[in-house]
Amino acid sequence: MLKIKILSFMVSLGLILLLGSSICYGLASSLSKSFDSVGNINNGYIVSLDSLSSNTVQVATTYNQNNIVGVAVNPSQSLLAVNPSQNTIQVATEGSAYVAVTNLNGSIKMGNQIAISPLNGVGMLAYPGSKVVGVAQETFGSNSTGKYFTIKTKAGSKVRVKVGFIKILILVGSTNNSSSLVGGVQNFTEALVGKSISSLKIVVSLIIASLGIVSIITIVYAAIDGTIVAIGRNPLARKNIFRVLRNVSFFAVIVLILSLLSIYLIID
Repeated sequence: MLKIKILSFMVSLGLILLLGSSICYGLASSLSKSFDSVGNINNGYIVSLDSLSSNTVQVATTYNQNNIVGVAVNPSQSLLAVNPSQNTIQVATEGSAYVAVTNLNGSIKMGNQIAISPLNGVGMLAYPGSKVVGVAQETFGSNSTGKYFTIKTKAGSKVRVKVGFIKILILVGSTNNSSSLVGGVQNFTEALVGKSISSLKIVVSLIIASLGIVSIITIVYAAIDGTIVAIGRNPLARKNIFRVLRNVSFFAVIVLILSLLSIYLIID
């Protein structure tokens, strides 16, 4: 009976690790919520909550950046759009979405954090300590698709900048604490494999690793606890009991291999 339960558990876990994780990664669409809006807001613009209403958003600027909530999106692009209607806009607050960005603060690389730029609603490479809307999943530089605009700085000089769209993983926070764990693991993994890896892959890999560790601990603990109880009840069955314990240890190794294989398939 114990072997059957363990085998069933292993099959279920294997399906979850190999299929579920891939499905989760493949669903890169955003989860969006319905908000009233102040003025016209284009899809892809970063938006902030209105200071007078928690259900109203406006285009994000350097003045209201502390209230950034997400990115305006088309409801059809969302995995789950909550209460969509013609009189409201959908704002992606989780998952990934395409956002308007500029190279005003330099080229954006995969893994860089995105903050609001002086161009209302448009993101850029974040300054240290600034409020961020998420992490870039694509690069944006001189060779990227976009349109050039000439803007005037506060000093009166003119600067030519490019504006385009890239996909980001939405993680609203600050550069001091946003995605610190993800960023650290991402930097280590990129140095290990020698190539760029998106933050979304890192997040899913961390989830898979956590599931694998918890599963191994659960299996080993249950096996040891059951072995101690069984030996106490019937010392003569020690040989058979230890054989079951070895089998359980083998299953734990299989869980470890499945977890590592799933992470490899995601990162590769």
